[in-house]
Amino acid sequence: MITCNDMMTSPQQDVSIRSEKDEIVLSGVSGWHEGLKGKVTFTGRATARIKGGRMSSDNGVLQISGADEATIYLTIATCFKHYDDISGNDTLQSENTLRQAVLHDFSSLKTAHTQRYQQLYDRVKLCLGNDHFAHSLAATCSSAPRSPALSRPPCRVYGTTRCCLHGTANTPATSTSK
Repeated sequence: MITCNDMMTSPQQDVSIRSEKDEIVLSGVSGWHEGLKGKVTFTGRATARIKGGRMSSDNGVLQISGADEATIYLTIATCFKHYDDISGNDTLQSENTLRQAVLHDFSSLKTAHTQRYQQLYDRVKLCLGNDHFAHSLAATCSSAPRSPALSRPPCRVYGTTRCCLHGTANTPATSTSK
């Protein structure tokens, strides 16, 4: 059984936390910086989809009681569009993003997230030699492009690090990108 109270907080000074139907909402304005009042507005919004049990929202607290399964959906948006444009609608953006998110289960959201961000994070590899903790990633290292100055694979993977830098003590390291 899952029973929990979910809340949001912020270190910013100008913040409002409230409930709207079955959601909790945190909104505010960025803090002061170098003597200037913040102007970037933000809105965070959360809800859950549960199996079994019950859920309610009151005074900025999302309460889940006796659920067999709970997936908490959280969106955060700001009015920032570009360094010289803060005309975005953070409230509308957070509402729309949450409405779209709750239409999907956790597995499909995770798959879409992983595919989207691998485009950014898989551009560089860092390998520091092979070790016995990285059997599953050994193929990644052994197939990585090598610096012409190296005669052996320059790879070692710690945990799930999937990055390669090539070089030796006498040769500057070079990075490889996908």
